[in-house]
Amino acid sequence: MPSYRHPTLRVTNVIERASMVPLREVRRTTQKPYAGIAVIPVSTRNLGKGYMRLSRITIKNFRNFKHLDVNLGQHAVVLGENKVGKTNLLFALRMILDPTLPDSARRLRLDDFWDGLPRPLKDDDVIEISVEFSEFEDSVELLAVLADHLVNPAPMVAKVTYRFQPIMGIDRAPRGEADYEFVLFGGNRPENSVGYELRRWMPMDLFPALRDAESDLARWTRSPLRPLLDRAAQTIDEDDLQEIADEVHATTSRIAALPELADVVTQVNGQLTEMIGEMHTIETALGFAPTDPERLIRDCR
Repeated sequence: MPSYRHPTLRVTNVIERASMVPLREVRRTTQKPYAGIAVIPVSTRNLGKGYMRLSRITIKNFRNFKHLDVNLGQHAVVLGENKVGKTNLLFALRMILDPTLPDSARRLRLDDFWDGLPRPLKDDDVIEISVEFSEFEDSVELLAVLADHLVNPAPMVAKVTYRFQPIMGIDRAPRGEADYEFVLFGGNRPENSVGYELRRWMPMDLFPALRDAESDLARWTRSPLRPLLDRAAQTIDEDDLQEIADEVHATTSRIAALPELADVVTQVNGQLTEMIGEMHTIETALGFAPTDPERLIRDCR
């Protein structure tokens, strides 16, 4: 099992396991239990347009990373104690891959430079994050998108880089954050600019950590399953889903009609009548909320 070791962070390439590795299985590969785990599914089929694999990550001078260079297998699991860089690694990937991340978040601060760099920073001190993609040769769509960003023709490897650097053409040493800019480019050519139109072909979904899994999954607005279920719902035939909803409604109606539950309703109505009188009482009944086909998807846990 090949891996890259950071002093307190370990990136393990998982070759023969599913991407969501159980915690007990992960701990068997480590010398001590870790406080946090991040799973990176590096192989993806992009929106039905083809297959590509995130094969390499390189990070220089970013936060706690002086220099990280790791080749990835089919899946990657990041292990580490708290505050060792797992979140920093994921944010580094987001700056390249996440089409929902605003450019204001891509504009870093001087504090984001690796602490080991001497201050004041020199002209050639830059933060650089690169990702490489492979195994997309069989997709015409992905070839058209990534062809301008190749760094290796056979086998084909495309590269996209984020760089936070002093503003081009500045005639003095940078003095503050106003003297810096970020660029995103493909291949090894800074002039080969990369924008949203490319990033949307290689999107990254970030699922927040489940601090209280039961509560987070129960709240639709916070559920990490929401983007996946929304995406799946778009492919479900509406007539099929409505038929299932009708069957669910019929089943729940049978439950509400059980004699044992009817006795409960009789007791409640009798108690209300005794308390407020027949003129003001409202007859109650037990039942389930109307079955909305869309809510059936949302209720998946």
